[in-house]
Amino acid sequence: MWRSDRPLKKQDFKGKIIHENAVASTVYCIHKEIKGKNGALSVSIKTYFLFRQFLILKSSIGNNVMVHEQKHFDIAEMFAMKLRKQLRQIVVKDGVDAKFKLDSLYKIISLEMDLYQDTYDNETDHI
Repeated sequence: MWRSDRPLKKQDFKGKIIHENAVASTVYCIHKEIKGKNGALSVSIKTYFLFRQFLILKSSIGNNVMVHEQKHFDIAEMFAMKLRKQLRQIVVKDGVDAKFKLDSLYKIISLEMDLYQDTYDNETDHI
């Protein structure tokens, strides 16, 4: 899970070695969950780095690669924060309405995040 005090480390990466054009490829997700109890709803939004799905050409891993991949993870958390903020501003009737609104917001945020991630890669030349 993303934490400001816990940057990614080389030993975190447990994915398979790849031999493609990319030096590395990170996999992250924004996990969303709605829980209801006694008529009250709570929403949990967490950003995860999927360590076992991180792909890297191990001989190429250096500090620049680590910084670049950390930034991808940070960007994912930035959009999770945006989703949390937008969720605090909506009113829901019940769990079904909450799920619909959360899913709708998530789709929009996810598209924005993907564009942002692509722009970051293009501007940094993937390094």
